[in-house]
Amino acid sequence: MDSVKLRKLCFMTLFGGYVLMIVKHMKQEYVIYRQRCEQLKFDRDKRANNLIYKARNI
Repeated sequence: MDSVKLRKLCFMTLFGGYVLMIVKHMKQEYVIYRQRCEQLKFDRDKRANNLIYKARNI
């Protein structure tokens, strides 16, 4: 009886650790993705501002 409980506990702990690892990895991916999006938006805005500036100077 005890060995079965122990095995279950061990399995649950391993499984929980695995899930936590996946969640952590996904969080990191999300942060990187968000930073990349912000950078792209910033570049786009900069380009748009440059175009507006050039259009005004013509």
